[in-house]
Amino acid sequence: MMNFHIDGLDRLSVSYASLSRISDDELWAIIEPAANTLKDKMQETISGLFQTITGSLLGSIEVKRKSSRGGTVYALVGPNDKKHPKSSTGKRRARAQGGKGGSYSGTNAEVAWILEHGTSRIPGRHWMEQTVTSTEEELLGQLETGFNAYCDAVGL
Repeated sequence: MMNFHIDGLDRLSVSYASLSRISDDELWAIIEPAANTLKDKMQETISGLFQTITGSLLGSIEVKRKSSRGGTVYALVGPNDKKHPKSSTGKRRARAQGGKGGSYSGTNAEVAWILEHGTSRIPGRHWMEQTVTSTEEELLGQLETGFNAYCDAVGL
């Protein structure tokens, strides 16, 4: 095991092994504030761009704690897959009075994807991409603050 020893700072002795032992809860404590900021910024963007359809989509933006196959904790920020009441995507439903046409029902995630990328009739708004790009520096600052707080807590 390798340790760092600095002359004059005998109290500082940090092994690579101890640095690599950030628990899932400690890692989540670093990530979660930035994920919640991204969620708030996405909701602000939705409110500003889409005044007529914000209700269900706006409320569906959430932060989910996930783990990769390797066990690394990460945050998933975006709309949930619950049914969007006014969606024009998804499974076709027959008109109440019969005949051609009808409406579609889809999920908030499908509506968000269509609003992001567009369709042949709806131009893409790229609201998720714009939100992440415009918030990137703030998010990185929050991650840095969280990591520095962790380092301070373990005596680095």
